[in-house]
Amino acid sequence: MACHNAAIRSAQKPGPTIDQEALQEEFLGGLEALGGSAGNGRLRELLGWEEGPYEAVKASLLATGRLRPAMRTLYIRHVPDEVAARLEKLAAQAGLPLSTFAIQELTESARRADNAELLNALPSCRSSAPAS
Repeated sequence: MACHNAAIRSAQKPGPTIDQEALQEEFLGGLEALGGSAGNGRLRELLGWEEGPYEAVKASLLATGRLRPAMRTLYIRHVPDEVAARLEKLAAQAGLPLSTFAIQELTESARRADNAELLNALPSCRSSAPAS
């Protein structure tokens, strides 16, 4: 009965328990040891954890925002030298690494594409304008 009551009490407590916090810190420490980015299998192997506990700790870190989902890697080939040089110059002027600057530019470009779709979906204002 004592185990049952302890389980009920721990289920009622908001936030992670001390053990959960220790596991989260171990997870993040392992991730940092692998350079901040690693595949699930590689990190699980380093930690020596089974898949179930690993996935549970990862889910709790994602839910609290302490861990961000993995992002895709995009390789761009055949970039003209003058375009690459211009991007490098603009990144330097902004005080940013080229990859960070390129991500910002690609994000803005993707937003503009969404804006064009939205504008095209709006009804035309010309037909409702009064004639002069």
